[in-house]
Amino acid sequence: MSELQPSADASLDRVEPHLATLRRLVLARVGRDVAEDVVQDVALAAVQSPSFPQEDADQRRWLCRVALRQCALHWRRSGREHTSADTSQCASDALDDPIHWLLARESRGQVAAAIRNIAQDARQLVIDKFVHRKTYEQIASARGITRDAAEYRVQAAKRTLKRAILEQGFESES
Repeated sequence: MSELQPSADASLDRVEPHLATLRRLVLARVGRDVAEDVVQDVALAAVQSPSFPQEDADQRRWLCRVALRQCALHWRRSGREHTSADTSQCASDALDDPIHWLLARESRGQVAAAIRNIAQDARQLVIDKFVHRKTYEQIASARGITRDAAEYRVQAAKRTLKRAILEQGFESES
């Protein structure tokens, strides 16, 4: 562990001159509330990375790419948290109000009908990903394809399902 410490300090020293640029970049994308946390994530990623560039010009470009990636990760995480909070609110609304329960039940029926009407391969991908909650890696392994190919096929299956739902005349509240 003591051998890693000087390397981490050296990496942190190389990040420090770029902190003002990173803060501006991150602040513009995520806002004041979480900008400092995201900048810390960038610095941590830089310290932990074995591929930290040696040239000053390369360091700035590399750190900016890491900062953009960390901003995207922040939005993904916050989106998941927001979605799960909305889902739990909808669930409690459904229990409190019979009309919500009825609409939710009708929506499930329409989605189930649309799933039955899409191609078998697309149907199985949707079921594996969203019902069985398999990861892209698990789907790829089962099909003998790459993770990227599995992700692409799942997204294509989602688009197919969405078209099938819209063709049925299903309308969402959003």
